[in-house]
Amino acid sequence: DDLSSSSSPEEHLPAFEGSAPSPRAQIVLHPAYMRYSWDLVTHLVGREFRLRYRQALLGWLWAVGTPLARLVVLTYVFTRVLPLGVDNYAVFVFTGLIGWQWFSGGISSATTSAVDRPELLFRPGLPRAAVPVIGVLTDGLDYLAALPVLAIFLVLGDGVPLTTLALPLILIV
Repeated sequence: DDLSSSSSPEEHLPAFEGSAPSPRAQIVLHPAYMRYSWDLVTHLVGREFRLRYRQALLGWLWAVGTPLARLVVLTYVFTRVLPLGVDNYAVFVFTGLIGWQWFSGGISSATTSAVDRPELLFRPGLPRAAVPVIGVLTDGLDYLAALPVLAIFLVLGDGVPLTTLALPLILIV
């Protein structure tokens, strides 16, 4: 059984450049499938957000209440007990808190998503990569809920700095 006599070595090499996409890749990249996946993910993110705050006394206002409670404690500690001398410290801290809360919550949700939502992993038609994205986007809704509070702090404080214009660019990235 000499392979060189029956076929050429090129037939046994995987095709890389210039090869047609696999049938699975053609389905995944189809605009209708991408639209279906987007609709499904947005629906599941909305459901997850509603379920998260369904039993809470104040509902989705807890998305804003958690960073505000941390803000009160940190502002008191670092302006009264250990003064740092940072101008407009509350806005400074709140900006970092809501960003950090989204980052840490998103990482936590994404890493535990397979354990927390195993029923979604085996659902036909749902891309497996969508399961961690659902957790990250749900935590992103908490971030978006806190942005109006940050805007109020900016307007009532020293005003809105020019660097705020970069916020939409940062959110896109």
